[in-house]
Amino acid sequence: MTWIAVVVLAVAVLGGLFAACAISTPRRPAGDATYTTNAYLAAGAVTGSALLAIVAVVLVATA
Repeated sequence: MTWIAVVVLAVAVLGGLFAACAISTPRRPAGDATYTTNAYLAAGAVTGSALLAIVAVVLVATA
């Protein structure tokens, strides 16, 4: 059961990283506010992915 949770978390981590890449792709024309907003969203996605990765590692370590 733990391994299923780890696999689900790993998929969520990869999805978050993919979302960060998609969000941070520059698009023209865009203002500075758009780039700032996209940077914050991408940073949030990477942070969320890192937290999920930590939870997955803890689950593996305690299994």
